[in-house]
Amino acid sequence: MRRPLLVLVLLAGHAAAARAQERRVAVPVDYIAGADIYVALGARAGLVQGDTIPVFADSLGTRRGTLVARVVALRRAVLTYTEPRFPVTVGDTLWLGLLHPPPVDGTLVLPAARPADSAGARPAAGPRAASRARPARLAGQLALDLDAVRTDAFEGGSRRYTTPTLRLQAVAADLPGGVRFVTNVRASRLGSSFPGSEPVTSVRVYQATLEKTFTAVPLRLQAGRFAPPLQPYGGYWDGVLARVGGPGFGIGAAAGFLPNRADESFSATVPRVSAFADYHAGRGPLRYDAELGFNALRPRARYSDQTFIGLSQRLRWGGMWLSQALQADRNADASWTLSVLQLNALVPLASGLLLRAAGGRHRAAELDGIVPLPTYYRDRGSVGLSYYDAGLSLSGDVSVARRADGSTTRAYTASLQLPRVLAGTGLGGSATFTDNETYRAAYLAGELWRNFGRAYARASVRTTGYDGLLAAHRGNGADLTVTVPLAARAQASVRLETSWGDAGGARQRILTSIATGF
Repeated sequence: MRRPLLVLVLLAGHAAAARAQERRVAVPVDYIAGADIYVALGARAGLVQGDTIPVFADSLGTRRGTLVARVVALRRAVLTYTEPRFPVTVGDTLWLGLLHPPPVDGTLVLPAARPADSAGARPAAGPRAASRARPARLAGQLALDLDAVRTDAFEGGSRRYTTPTLRLQAVAADLPGGVRFVTNVRASRLGSSFPGSEPVTSVRVYQATLEKTFTAVPLRLQAGRFAPPLQPYGGYWDGVLARVGGPGFGIGAAAGFLPNRADESFSATVPRVSAFADYHAGRGPLRYDAELGFNALRPRARYSDQTFIGLSQRLRWGGMWLSQALQADRNADASWTLSVLQLNALVPLASGLLLRAAGGRHRAAELDGIVPLPTYYRDRGSVGLSYYDAGLSLSGDVSVARRADGSTTRAYTASLQLPRVLAGTGLGGSATFTDNETYRAAYLAGELWRNFGRAYARASVRTTGYDGLLAAHRGNGADLTVTVPLAARAQASVRLETSWGDAGGARQRILTSIATGF
C-alpha cells in the first residue's frame, strides 16, 4: 500500500526585461546532452558565440532563464545553462532573445563586437576599401567562477569541496589568409576535505577550431576540435571538415577522432568519418530545413563498430513548427534498427494559445563486440497547452513513457507565471507529478524575482517527494541568486543554495562568478 504523498505548493515567477534591440526567435530543442542543449539555429539567424541569451515563455511571455551560446555554426548551436536550470526536454520550443540582427550575407557573426565594428563605424565599401585587408579582431568572454559545496552525504562527518574555474571563450577573426579561430577552454582546480585527497587540476579544451570560407568557390573548411554544424549528435571531434555548396544546398564530409570523454584530451582510439548533405529553402513565415548524414565509428579496442544514418527535418509555417529526427543503426548481423524517431509539433490554436505535441521511440542498436552494449527501447508521447497574455503564462503537459520491460510512467506538469504582481515582484511556480507501477514522485517549486535597475534578484523554494515499494524520501531546498552589472560588459553573480531531507543529508553551496566581454 503506497503511503499518501503530502507536499506544499509554493508559487513564484521569473522574468526580466528584454533588451532594447532584442528579437525573440522560436526554435525547437533537437537534442540534450547533460547541460548542453542542441538547437537548429545559428549565425544565419543572428546567434553569436559567447552571447548570454535570455529564454522566454513565448514571443511576449516572461523570462524562463538564461543560456549561453557555447558553440555556434551557420545553422546550429550548442547552448548551455548559466543561471539555475529550468525544465527543458527534447521537442520543447525555446523562445530566445537575440540581440544581433541576422547577417545579410549569411556569414558568421562575431561575438561582442567592439564599437569600431558596429554599423556605421566603417566607411562604405568601395573598390579601394575592398582591396584593403581588415585588421585581425579578437572578441569573447572571460569568466572566473568559485564553487564551494558542503555536504553531509558521507558517513563520518561533512565534506567540503571548492572549485575555482577560469573560463575563456574567444573568437579571432580576419587572421592572415582570412582564417577564423574559435576556442572554448576551461581550467579548474578541485580541492576537497576528504582525508588523503589531493587537489586536482584539470584543463579542458572543448573547442579549438580554425575556419576558412572561400569566396572564389563555395567551400568552407574546419580543422581542429569542433562540433559538426549539421548533425545534432556525436559531440565534438578532433579532425577536419569540408562543405561545398551555397546557403540553399550543400554536401560535405568530416573525418577525425572522438576525444577522451574522461578529460577531453586527444585520443586516437575511436576514429570516425561522416558524409552529409543539407538543404534549406524559404524565408520569412515559410521555412524548410533538412539534413542527411552517414556516420561510421570504428573503435580500435573494447567496443564494437557503429554505423548509422541520421535525417532531420524542420518546417516553419507562420506560427506553426513541425520537426522530425530519425536515426537508423546498422546491427552486427547487417540488419538495421530504427534507434531514434522523434516527431514534434507546435500549433497556434488562438491568440496566445499554443498546442504542443511530441512522440517518438528511442532504442539502442544491437551492437556486437568485446563489450556489447545492452539494448533497450522507450516509447514516449506528450501533449500540452500553453497560454500567454500580457505577461500571464499558464501551461500544462501530460506525457506517457513505456519501456522494454513493460513498465509505464505517466507525468503531469503544470506551471504558472504572474510577473510584477507584488510591487514590481514576479510570482509563479511549477509542479510535476510522476506515477509508475513501482513508485510515485512529486516536485514542486516556487520563485520570486525582481529587477533593481540593471541588477536582478531571484529566490526560489522547492520540495520533492518519492514513495516507492522499498523506500520513501522527502527533500526540500531553497536558493537565492543576485546578478549585478559591474560595467557595460561585465557582471558579477552570487548564488546561495541549501537543501535538506531524509535522503542524502544536508547540502549547502555558494557559487560566485565574475564575467566580462572583450
